[in-house]
Amino acid sequence: MRKLVLFVIAIVATSGIFVWFFSSASSTTADDTLSFVPADTAYYVGGKPSKDAAKYINNYPLAALSPVHSELWRSSFFPEVDPSLLEEASPKAKFFYYFLNEYNSLSDRDITKLAKLTGLSPDDPFALFSDGLMPVLRLGINNASTLNTLIENAVQNSQWQYTQDNIDDMTVRLWPLNGEYNRRQAFFTIANNENYAVFTIITNDDDLDAKKQRLGIIKPEQSLANDRDTQSLRKQYDGADNLFGMIQLNHIARALITPETNKLGRDLERYLFLKEVTAECSGDLIDLADSMPRLVMGYDSITIDSGEAQFNSHTTLQMNNAALPKQLKKIQGHIPEHSTEVKDKILAAGIGINIDNLMPVLSTLLEQFAAQDFNCPALIKAQTNSFNLEKLTSFVELLNGVKGIGFSIFDITESDQKITLDEYLDYIELEHPKLPESADFIVSVATENPESLFSFLATAAGLKISDNVKITHDDIPFLPKTMTLTAAIKGSHLVLFSGEKSEDVAEKLINETTKTNGLFSVNSDLVKIRQLITFDSFNRIASYSSDNCVAAHAIANQLQDYPATISMTSKIDNKGLVIENLVNLETPDQKNLNLVGEYKLNMLSRGCRWVELGNYRLNSDGTDNYTLSSADSSCDLTVSNGTWKIEGNMLITSNDMQHRKFCTDEFAELQHFSAPCHIMNVHENGFECAIGPSAEYRAIYKYNRL
Repeated sequence: MRKLVLFVIAIVATSGIFVWFFSSASSTTADDTLSFVPADTAYYVGGKPSKDAAKYINNYPLAALSPVHSELWRSSFFPEVDPSLLEEASPKAKFFYYFLNEYNSLSDRDITKLAKLTGLSPDDPFALFSDGLMPVLRLGINNASTLNTLIENAVQNSQWQYTQDNIDDMTVRLWPLNGEYNRRQAFFTIANNENYAVFTIITNDDDLDAKKQRLGIIKPEQSLANDRDTQSLRKQYDGADNLFGMIQLNHIARALITPETNKLGRDLERYLFLKEVTAECSGDLIDLADSMPRLVMGYDSITIDSGEAQFNSHTTLQMNNAALPKQLKKIQGHIPEHSTEVKDKILAAGIGINIDNLMPVLSTLLEQFAAQDFNCPALIKAQTNSFNLEKLTSFVELLNGVKGIGFSIFDITESDQKITLDEYLDYIELEHPKLPESADFIVSVATENPESLFSFLATAAGLKISDNVKITHDDIPFLPKTMTLTAAIKGSHLVLFSGEKSEDVAEKLINETTKTNGLFSVNSDLVKIRQLITFDSFNRIASYSSDNCVAAHAIANQLQDYPATISMTSKIDNKGLVIENLVNLETPDQKNLNLVGEYKLNMLSRGCRWVELGNYRLNSDGTDNYTLSSADSSCDLTVSNGTWKIEGNMLITSNDMQHRKFCTDEFAELQHFSAPCHIMNVHENGFECAIGPSAEYRAIYKYNRL
């Protein structure tokens, strides 16, 4: 049954993405839905945003699932399936791939069109939760007939047959997940009536009442709707009365420590044969788990204005032991302000840590742990073991006065290197990864002792000790000759930077104090972060496998199509660890898929390099032509003619190709070539197209207009 548990995890992950699509559009109260969620659920996500937010999200363009995403999905669910043999794959794999293909076939896809395709409603209450081990996804229905037809088409396409049961007014379809001779059988289940649908897993261990509860026909005696803790949490953490979620860490801990006390534990014990925890340890371990009971998420506000949306939310790791957050608050330091905002940057991140308070806080926490009255032998042994902090203390003393560190990356510039097809075919030896030609970035350390820290670091690096040190290729051999770094002291900050924007930031640090402002911060621009993902050195790490290189570029290009910035800042307060999240979305520009024209064709492959492949023409009459000329352009070595069409976000070509190695050779026999590819990164000067995973190879082609 371990495979069942892995399948459950994959289902939960996929359901989370599906809930994200539909969650942002629910417009009615979730209280009724909460009454169907067991109070001891391990996790829950559900809620309702405002009408304005629903309208914005319903019409927000959704990304197509590129071959890379499809491959990631396949490897999670069906690692045994060869992606090049999907036609021969198991009925189960083909069943789920049918839905992916239907989704990809949508043009100008958004949640409204997705709802029309599936028959599901984006306007009704929704919930993703667990009933014991089993995930449950509950969604409203707009058109039951549409949903039923979609399911039946998937069955006919895949031949993965189901058995049908009717429980009250619910039509229940059950697909076997393991062999019929297994003692414990599990079934992927879709149940629906005219009003709502439930996606879950049912086993032959479930009695009728257990099935009814999981399918939402009857309510559990103790639900989140009548759970006092949950109602209190919603008031505390769901300020905007929108999406609310939590992971109940204490319930998960109880399932592992005393499995008989909740449904998740009984399921884990039944399917995984948990190792028994002794009675003398169980009480102590549960007390420790109760000190951090939940991870809770809620929205503070959602603002919609002129095609842009701003989502303010927070996530809190609750800490019930008041002494813990009291001590951890003392460790917080100063996060350099430039690393707490994303404006004009690719990526910015910072850590605020008061080094002077680090050792006293660690000592206090260890003393508090040692003073606990435990019965568990393992915990008693941990109390009596001596924790030697001397080595850590000696290192920390070198950093006295440090309050935090931050970095910001504004820009990266590198040469656009290409290799010829002949070099690629000869498997040339590519040089080692290199740094960019230039980069605009800054690293800063907030400290009360900038002079002494500067002196220590400069001496350790073998550099001349003076303010505004210029560091070049002569000082650091691997540094590009085109780049110069500057190390300097700016007020209470030690800085290392390169570039004009970073120099401006460095000057502003002169007036920035080192007041406490948090624990850490991470900020990114998803469009600009493409520069990092496609950066040469990053890709050379992936170049041990050309598939990894293709995956990196496919993901990067998809990010570029969906402008958004993400900011996260963390702090410790009396409730625990709080992460404040800010997401800004801009409505993507509609892509013009008029691809007619002539292009220079390149392929991303070995060593993550672009290989020049010749000229390609897409004609307005649906025909296409491709030629690859010799190095001296005296003849064509490869000639191809065929047809092309667009289906959704797919470019479908069918070609007859001839090739010869030298101009004096005769062309070889015609070879038929057909490989649908996923269109990405469309812009006025061209587009890119990703092939796979069902093709015999994976690649990304770049079409640059001539």
